[in-house]
Amino acid sequence: MYLADIVFLAGPVGAVAVVPAVVALLAVVRRPRWAVWLTASLSAGVGLTWLSYWVLWGKAFDYADAFQPVPAPLEAALNTTMTLCAGGVVLLGATAIAFALFAVSRRVSLRIPG
Repeated sequence: MYLADIVFLAGPVGAVAVVPAVVALLAVVRRPRWAVWLTASLSAGVGLTWLSYWVLWGKAFDYADAFQPVPAPLEAALNTTMTLCAGGVVLLGATAIAFALFAVSRRVSLRIPG
């Protein structure tokens, strides 16, 4: 498996599963207001890059369907949006894991008698 395949799976494909999972996780975990804004911002960024990737992919598919080579700037834009989407998914997932671990550690620390 090539690096581009991993980035594709982590980005445009992984975003479909990660974003709803993170939003659902943060809906049940107590979190500060800044965490909601951070999650919303990262989710919006992932959504924007996800949409951009698939729009550009459609344009590249039109070239391939017409048996024409895909222009280099379009290919570069595809790779850029795919990488940005993957980076956003990784940041969003790391943020969700950090919030979940913080919530679990806080619950555990509240249960320990003093």
